[in-house]
Amino acid sequence: MNTHNQFIFFALFLLTLPLFAADLPHFDGTFVTDDATLRSMSWDFGHHEHKMPAGVLFPKSTTDVQKIIRYATSQKLKVVTRGTSGAAYGQAQVDKGIIINSSSLNKMDWVNKNQIDVQPGALWSDVVDFTLKKNMAPPVLPDTLFISVGGTLSVGGIGETSYRLGAQVDHVAELEVVTGTGQVLICSPKRNPELFHMILAGMGQVGVITRARLNLLPAPVGTPVSVRQFKYKGGDYALYLADLTNIALKENQGAIGGHIVRNPDNTWTFVMEISNWGGPEEPLWVKEVKGSFDGVVNKVSFHDYFHRNTKGYLAAVASGAILSPHAYASFFLTDKATPEMLDHLVNTPDAALGAGRIALFPMINNNFHKPLQMMTESDHSFHIRIYRVAKAENTPEHLQMIKLNNEDILPRVFASKGKVYLPFSPLLNAEQKLSQFGKENWKRWAAAKKKYDPQSVLSPSAGLFPCQDVLKLLESK
Repeated sequence: MNTHNQFIFFALFLLTLPLFAADLPHFDGTFVTDDATLRSMSWDFGHHEHKMPAGVLFPKSTTDVQKIIRYATSQKLKVVTRGTSGAAYGQAQVDKGIIINSSSLNKMDWVNKNQIDVQPGALWSDVVDFTLKKNMAPPVLPDTLFISVGGTLSVGGIGETSYRLGAQVDHVAELEVVTGTGQVLICSPKRNPELFHMILAGMGQVGVITRARLNLLPAPVGTPVSVRQFKYKGGDYALYLADLTNIALKENQGAIGGHIVRNPDNTWTFVMEISNWGGPEEPLWVKEVKGSFDGVVNKVSFHDYFHRNTKGYLAAVASGAILSPHAYASFFLTDKATPEMLDHLVNTPDAALGAGRIALFPMINNNFHKPLQMMTESDHSFHIRIYRVAKAENTPEHLQMIKLNNEDILPRVFASKGKVYLPFSPLLNAEQKLSQFGKENWKRWAAAKKKYDPQSVLSPSAGLFPCQDVLKLLESK
C-alpha cells in the first residue's frame, strides 16, 4: 500500500472511531456506544418511531448527568432522558444524540414519616413496596407500576385516584434538577418556583430530574387490609357517564376506573370498577348506580390492589406482546363533549380500529394544580385512552391506526376544546400546541426554555421546542 493510500485508509479509520473517544469526561457510571445497546434504545412502547442514538449514559450520580449535558452542549449534540420507554411516539428517543438512561439512578430514602426522596429511575412498583412497609403510599399511582418515577413526573402521571387527588405532579414537594445549561438546582414551590412548575409535566424540556421528594398519604390502618372492588356493566353510555361522574363526586376514599370492552360481535360493553377502602361496607353511592352490578364484591389487600395489573404486564413481557406496536391515543374531554366522542368511537366503523378496550376515567378538574398538566376548562372531564394495538409494525393496519389518531382523533379533541396527554399523543402542529397550552402558558413555558435550555439541547423528539412555528402563529393573532 503506497503512502497516499495509507493516508486515506488511516483517515477512514479515524472516521469509524467512536464519536466520543477524544474528550469524553470521566463518569461514575458507564457510557456506551456499542451497536447492540444503541439499537435497544431506538424504540419505545409505540414501536412506530425508531431513532438511533450515538451514545448512552448509565449515570451513577447527579454529577454524571451534569457532565454529559455540558459535554453535549459543547459538541452540539441533543440529549434525552429515557426511563422505561413508555412513550408511544418517539418522545424519549434521539437521533445521533445522547440518551441518559435513568435506570441506574434508582435509590430511595425516607425524609420523614410523610415523605421520601426518590431518584428518577426507580420504578413505581419499588416505591409502593418501599412505602407500604411503613403503611404509607403515594397518593396517585399509574395503572402499570413498571414505569419510572422520573418518566411519569415529566408527563404528569394519571391514575385511578386522580379524580380526587389530581396528578402525580401535584404531590411533589421538591426536585433536584440538572438544567439544559448543566446547572444543578433545587426547586420547590418556594425555591426556584418557576423551574419547579415548568419541570413537572414539562416533557423534559427545561431540565433532567435527578431526585424527587414525594409526599405520601397513610395507607389504610393495618395494611394489608381489604379493598372492596365493585364491578358494574351496562350498554347505555349516557347513564354510564352519569354514574361515573356521580361516584367521582361522592367516593372520597377509593379509586375509579372505567372501560369499554369490545365484544366478539363488535358491540361494546360499558364497565365500571370502583375500589373503596376506609368507608362503610356499602358506600352510599351504591344505591344510586344505574348500571347492573356484576357478581359479588371482590376483596383484595391494599398491596394486591396496587399490583392489580402486574401479572398481566409480566405475562405480556414473557410472551413478547409488550413489543407489539401500541398506537395509543390519550386525551381529556369535557363531560359535555365526551358522549359525542364515545358515539363516534363505538358506532363509526373502524374509528376504534385496533382497540379491544377504551378506558375512561372521570376527573374533577379543580383537583389538578400544576400549570403544565393541562385539563379542560370545565368542572368535570373524562380522561379517555384508546388502546390501539397492531400485530406488526408498518403494516397497513398499523399505519391506518396512526392516521386515524392524527387525522380523526386529534382534530376532534381540539375542536371540542379538549387536551391531549402528551406521551400517548401524536406530535402536535403549531395550532394544536397553542390550543393545548394556551397563549399565556405557552409564553411562560417558552421563557423557561430560553432561560434553562437556551441551546435547545434537551428532549428534541417531543416536537415542542424550538417553537418558531408557535411564536409565528402568536404574532399573526
